[in-house]
Amino acid sequence: MIYNLINYSLEQKLYDYTLNQIDENLLEIILDDNKYLVYFSKIQGPVNKRPPAERRIQLNPKLKETLHSYMGEDYKILLLGYDKTTNTFSFWNYGYNINIRSTQSLPTRIQTLNKARSVGFDFHYYKNRNLADRPTTEHSFSINAFLFPLVLENYRIIFNRDFSEIFRKKIQSWNNRFRKDELVLCLDLYNRKFPINKNALEIKEISNYCQKRSDLMGFIPREFYYQELSAKNFRNINGISKKLENIASADPTKRYLRKGLIPDPHAKKILLDEYVTKSNSIDNKKLFEDAKKVKNKIISNSIEILIGETKIENIKNNREESYINNESHPNLLLDFDLNQIQKELDFNEGDYADPVETIIARLEATKEHNNVVNKLASICNKKKLIKKYSLNIDFYTEYKNRGKLFEIKTFNKSNFKSQLRHAIVQLKEYYFKHAVYFEKIPNRSDLLILKDTDLFLLLPSNPEDFINIEQIEFLKNQNITLCWFQNNKIETFDENQSNIKWLL
Repeated sequence: MIYNLINYSLEQKLYDYTLNQIDENLLEIILDDNKYLVYFSKIQGPVNKRPPAERRIQLNPKLKETLHSYMGEDYKILLLGYDKTTNTFSFWNYGYNINIRSTQSLPTRIQTLNKARSVGFDFHYYKNRNLADRPTTEHSFSINAFLFPLVLENYRIIFNRDFSEIFRKKIQSWNNRFRKDELVLCLDLYNRKFPINKNALEIKEISNYCQKRSDLMGFIPREFYYQELSAKNFRNINGISKKLENIASADPTKRYLRKGLIPDPHAKKILLDEYVTKSNSIDNKKLFEDAKKVKNKIISNSIEILIGETKIENIKNNREESYINNESHPNLLLDFDLNQIQKELDFNEGDYADPVETIIARLEATKEHNNVVNKLASICNKKKLIKKYSLNIDFYTEYKNRGKLFEIKTFNKSNFKSQLRHAIVQLKEYYFKHAVYFEKIPNRSDLLILKDTDLFLLLPSNPEDFINIEQIEFLKNQNITLCWFQNNKIETFDENQSNIKWLL
């Protein structure tokens, strides 16, 4: 676990480094001509009559002699303790008051670890005796484990007495850039869709992934980890869109450079090192597969999977994995923006012989669909209900602990029957996948929609001229409420309007 945490944190910074495990509890790191020797151990609880809140690691004489021998080879020594519950690393100063002749406990406190988990870092001061057997005050230093590279960058000063006052600023300046996983997601989208409107669903999807990754790594509250403005607008659609433009400026496969934009050297490094082939083209398949792996790691909601400690296939069977690997990731429910540009609709061009007629019909259908979605969202907004959607789900909300799943369909005389069938299948499929299926997957707590969810087929107008009694009864049998907009109100064939009273 510790090895993979360190490796992941260094890899995400795009360092040129070497990481070797030279013994059961010893790691060697070579970075920028600096050599580090890391002794690592799990942090232990209190023993005997020690305070209940005390946590510690121990150094025995043999280990101390081993560490001391590396100092003559210009290694910088790090004493690292790991607490899995808080996902924190703690460090102690090896250079002072280390008596190689005796076993020694190096302490911290559970309060220190908890604070490091919540705000990124904390210090624990404790009494010790120096080599002259005189009392002295020393301190341990605890951080979020993903901030490990920051310790290497500030190795010479992390145990200075005034370091705590400047460390928060160092976190904020260090953690602002896009990291490797985030850049891979952006590179993949850039490669498939650029140029792309910043309000496109795919942009919001990448934004959502980046935010979920930050949450998984424990970077909450974000104002401790990012500069104020960056924390407020963390990886929003504007940031993702701008990053795609930066990538375009840095893309070595393009013969032009977009004026006024600053190229992203980190994105360029990834492209050149991993995805640009000898023929100076992008390996589309590898990039797509790597982006898919990153998405799967993030939605696993598991640090072990994110850092490569545990493989996804080790906790899911093939059937489960095939769904999780779906490119569209419909499990990502996004907040509905009333001002957003909605997705284009699937459209049966066979209903129209003339190409121009086809285009006009597609535009009209899309406009009508978006109008229905926005009217529904406005109603829910006035009632202060949640407003969600995904790549597949048109609209989802909740009322009194029951989910409300909507499929919206436009229709005409020629396609009404097929639109009705599509809607029934989609509603049933989405409900099964997102309310039932995920429940069977181990270690998943992020179910999309509630198990108690009502299904609605919402149309832009009254379908009475096209629908027959058998179709109406079949919808009732499938527990699907057919409804439509009429004079900006939602109506059904039920005189009591019992299934939509919550919307009225």
